[in-house]
Amino acid sequence: MPGDDEVEAAEWLAPRVEGMIPGVQVLRLGRLAGGNSSLTYVADVRRGTVSATVVVKTIPKGLTAVRNRDIVRQGTLMAALHAHGLEVPEVIAIDPGDPPESPPVMVTAFVEGDSFDPTSPNAAQESAPSAAETAARALAAMGLLARIQHATATELGIDAGAERSLSDELAHWSRAFGTTSYAEDPIVTRTRALLESTIPAGGSRVLVHGDYRLGNMLCTGASIRAVIDWEIWSLGDPRLDLAWFVARSCATHPSHPEEDALPAPDALLAAYAQEGGQGAEELAWFMSLSAFKHAAASALIDKRRSSHREPRASRVPDLLRWSLEQAEEARSQTR
Repeated sequence: MPGDDEVEAAEWLAPRVEGMIPGVQVLRLGRLAGGNSSLTYVADVRRGTVSATVVVKTIPKGLTAVRNRDIVRQGTLMAALHAHGLEVPEVIAIDPGDPPESPPVMVTAFVEGDSFDPTSPNAAQESAPSAAETAARALAAMGLLARIQHATATELGIDAGAERSLSDELAHWSRAFGTTSYAEDPIVTRTRALLESTIPAGGSRVLVHGDYRLGNMLCTGASIRAVIDWEIWSLGDPRLDLAWFVARSCATHPSHPEEDALPAPDALLAAYAQEGGQGAEELAWFMSLSAFKHAAASALIDKRRSSHREPRASRVPDLLRWSLEQAEEARSQTR
């Protein structure tokens, strides 16, 4: 039986979808699990004698459509990437609505595949691809990352206002810690100070996904079908996405899977370079930042879970220690 939220969504969302795509009838609308900033549904639709499955994305009523809830911003980028021949779901229609009372809605093609991420604490091992398939996906993700970064802002129609400097990135995650129980933690303060004092010269400005990992890709076998969840994209240094992905393949990283399903960092970086990836200089600094960001995001999740009385073993302390180690390595490399 559908839940109350699915019934409520069907009452207003299905008519919106039908109005966005002439001649379409929504036969079924069901909620997809996951996501904190938006609501995602899968819908069976029919137009004439043709039936199809689509994905419908929106945000809760009453919220403003800004930052990671800006469905139009996400959809516009995805449409540009798809037109550029890159692996993202095809955008069928976007309706900006009139937030906050009338939320924005995006409809995309449904892409078959799983999003198994061996670095996730919630990875379901019983449905996991083979270790060989996971390794092949990781190598393919590096080549795809390089190809995504080759698409220029001009080609994708990205506004320069989407740029985010390394200082901005560090400041953002520092502020995130300020809202959690780690606000005054000495290791947070020390790591932040080390990172601030060793910020490398910025590289070229490319499209940054912001959470580039296997869990945000739809895959079948060894192939990547689509990169999804573009909520926090920006223009920035190419090493931000590179380090975010590669760091977890380091044997000492707290999120490294117990089974060695991921290729070693050198193999990932070689696959990235083979497709023309834009260098991996001073990567220790970016590795540290990625762990600092991971810790901050985890701390925010922990805060939300604790408010709902859902206790969970936290990775934050281990991530912070690893971030500090990488920051100290980065400092030693600059001397």
